[in-house]
Parts: sequence; structure tokens; C-alpha cells
Amino acid sequence: LELNTNDLANEIVMIPATMVVYNPGMITGTVTAADDNQPIHGAVVTAGTYSTTTNEDGNYSIVVDAGTYTMTFAKTGYTTLTVAGVVVTETNTTVVDAELEEEFYAPTLVHAVVNAADTQTEVTWGAPEPNYEIVYDDGTAENYAAWALPGNMNAVKFTPAGYPANVYGGRIYVGDGSFPNNNTGFLGTTFGVVVYAADGANGMPGTTLDSISVTVDNLGWVDFTGLNATVTEGSFYLAMVQGAQSPNCAPVGIDQSIPTLYRSYSRNVAAGGNWTKYAYLPSSAH
Repeated sequence: LELNTNDLANEIVMIPATMVVYNPGMITGTVTAADDNQPIHGAVVTAGTYSTTTNEDGNYSIVVDAGTYTMTFAKTGYTTLTVAGVVVTETNTTVVDAELEEEFYAPTLVHAVVNAADTQTEVTWGAPEPNYEIVYDDGTAENYAAWALPGNMNAVKFTPAGYPANVYGGRIYVGDGSFPNNNTGFLGTTFGVVVYAADGANGMPGTTLDSISVTVDNLGWVDFTGLNATVTEGSFYLAMVQGAQSPNCAPVGIDQSIPTLYRSYSRNVAAGGNWTKYAYLPSSAH
């Protein structure tokens, strides 16, 4: 590499440099329901440390390094499918389709009463309480954000389909590792997740319902469980607490595509700031 400088004694400086050409491969496919062959939107597809979600047509694509991968396909309400031995070669596309079986849920209660003649039994049962997912984004991010200091928060406001609702997990999009630090990356770092009731001033985050620490083991969508927060009315907030100083931290993706739902909020805790409403941040709760 030849550089021209303003140093009269060394106007031209030669720097040895090596160029490495990177030729990734790609995995694409479609995820459908096994019972009716309908596309599944929002299924999480993971290959090694790479992950993405399916679009409204059930299609997905992931750019990955050449190699052999074990893939998983997961969606709340369906059983998780694992596919081992997926081979990806440089500049080529490997197609992996998946069919997910619907997950069945047991009744909430079963009650049996035998009649006096001991000739028949009346059985009643409570309706199952299936898990479901609340999603407000299209599964992609056009931008990313990270605070300068740890402890600051970004949150999304969710409204359950009914009550009481138990929040046990969710997912947050952290991107492909190129932001905010593409040298050391952020795999292996942690961030916090807090569930807040919407009982603060003007419906802002108020009472803390539960919190956990999450380790970033993969790029794209980071799934987490372990929460146990019961929402009895109104909405709740799922907040991501930045775990380290930028740029050595996991960022949060920003969905800038239309429509904008304005369910995203941020708080600069280090500066003593209050919650402020912003444009949309990709995340989901279940």
C-alpha cells in the first residue's frame, strides 16, 4: 500500500498489506405448517451463530461462511425442528425447506364424575392455554443503535390478547455483528431484559415484574426464556438493558420500514433521563 504524506523526508510511505477475499455461501428455503402446508411467518431459523426469521410467505435466507451446519427452525405454537449436516460451499446456495408440526397443549383441568348406577361417567375439562407470540415488526432491521454507556435501555410496548397473561420469554434482534464493533464482535457478551407494567406516569414503564440476564450466543435474533411475569390488565414493556460500554456491546435493531407503530421507548438511565417514545425497535414477546 503506497501512501503520500506531508513529511518532506518521507513523502511516500510503503505499508505491507494482505487482501483476504471473502466468499460466503447462502442458505435459503421455506417454512410451512405440516398439517395444511401454509407458510409460517416469523419462524426463527438458526444455522450456527447465524439466524434470521421467515417473511409473510414463509421464506428465509441467510448469508453464512462455507461449512457444515446444524440448523433449527422454531416458532411459538409449533415443535422445533433440527436439521443436521447442512453443507454450504463458497458462492453457492443451499436450499433447506422445513415443515413444523403444531404443538398440542393439554387441558387446564379434567374432572370426572361417575353416576350413582356406576354405568357412565361425565367428564368435563378446561380449555387449553396455548402459548402465543406478540409480534409488531416485519423481521428485518434497516439500522442499529447502541448507547455509549451500559445500563441504558430500549423497550417495546406489548398488549396481550387476554388476561391474565404470563410473559416467559422473547427475542431481540442484534444484527450481523458489523455494528458497533466489527473487530472483536459481541458474541459472548450479555445484556439485561426487564418486564415492566405499563403503570408508570402516562402509561410509561413503571413496576418491575421480572428481569433476567441474557448471553449473546448467536447473531440475528437472540431468543431468551426464564421470565415469569404475570400481566393482569393493560400493556407491558419488554426492555433491553445494554450490558457493556459501546462498542463492545450487543446493539438493538431498528425497523425503519412502513408502517411505523410507535411502540418503542428509550431511557438514558446514566443521565437520569425519563422514558421517551421513538420509532420502532424489532423484538417480540411470548
